[in-house]
Amino acid sequence: MNASERLVISLDLTEEKAMNLLNITPKGPAVKIGMRLFTASGPSFVRSVIEKGFRVFLDMKFHDIPNTVAEAAESAANMGVWMLNIHASGGPAMMMAAKENLGEWSAKTGKKPPLLIAVTLLTSIDENEMKLIGLPDTPADTVMRWTEQALMAGCDGIVCSPQEIKGLRDRFGKEFVAVTPGIRRSTDAVGDQKRIATPQSSISDGATYIVVGRPIIAAPDPAKETLEFIKEIENVK
Repeated sequence: MNASERLVISLDLTEEKAMNLLNITPKGPAVKIGMRLFTASGPSFVRSVIEKGFRVFLDMKFHDIPNTVAEAAESAANMGVWMLNIHASGGPAMMMAAKENLGEWSAKTGKKPPLLIAVTLLTSIDENEMKLIGLPDTPADTVMRWTEQALMAGCDGIVCSPQEIKGLRDRFGKEFVAVTPGIRRSTDAVGDQKRIATPQSSISDGATYIVVGRPIIAAPDPAKETLEFIKEIENVK
């Protein structure tokens, strides 16, 4: 896997702006389509992005009863997405149901199923926020516990903040997929992210893919910024 393939650009935009961005984006990076864009534009937009040659990470964080999430995962697979996520807080039974249904879908269609990854703790949540929610542990402890459950349930990997990735690699090894949002360079605005890191430190600590949004999509020259992020990944020793 080359450096450009490890970058995922978050399309937190309107459909028109997202398409304009994709028209100038170098091939190689994947793109993340989340709640805002999917709610506005739906499966047809996802398919149009795939037809343009981009891998799509569908970021809907499915969280419901096991059967509903399993069926939603199959619907995502039918769209042709490369990766999709569910929320680890939905529990092992929910995660196992999604994984099993994707396996059945693959056997039925003869196609490779999308990667199934479990969201642990949002990068906008810190320890103070956890106390308000009613979660007693530290962010690191919660991420560790939910990662263990996700991997035991058969998920291909997890989404976590860059601050937890090294500890997860030390405990669970190098085989699982680790996706890290909250990526900012030292010159980038933090925004509403709280548990962040640079591209180089995140990749060095063991991230498989890094997700970058505003530093690219809000830049005067998004294509140039995309190449800059790829260069930073390439420079990791």
